[in-house]
Amino acid sequence: MDDDADCREVIDEILSGAGVSVTQACDGKQALDCMRCSNEPALVVLDLEMPVMSGVELLARMKADERLSSVPVLILSGTRESNAPLGRPVIGFLAKPCSMQGLVATVKNALGLMG
Repeated sequence: MDDDADCREVIDEILSGAGVSVTQACDGKQALDCMRCSNEPALVVLDLEMPVMSGVELLARMKADERLSSVPVLILSGTRESNAPLGRPVIGFLAKPCSMQGLVATVKNALGLMG
């Protein structure tokens, strides 16, 4: 999820083209609502700086939710890695702008889709 619609579209297109099913959210609240109303996601790609509910707040709410606490999270953010909340459920950090090939490889590896 990312508050930048263009960024979300590019990520969606790249990951969908690599065979990964994607659901988009424009902020943390929309993402949380979506995760609570549908199947548990296999992975969340998360920007930390978002309106309505930040990525940091979303992580805290996911950790407090028994059903979502074990969902792995990949942070993709312009925020410095040293300011990012690391440790479970965060499995990695990619700084924006990132290599799309690196994003695909990281997501596929997290989902167990690497050859």
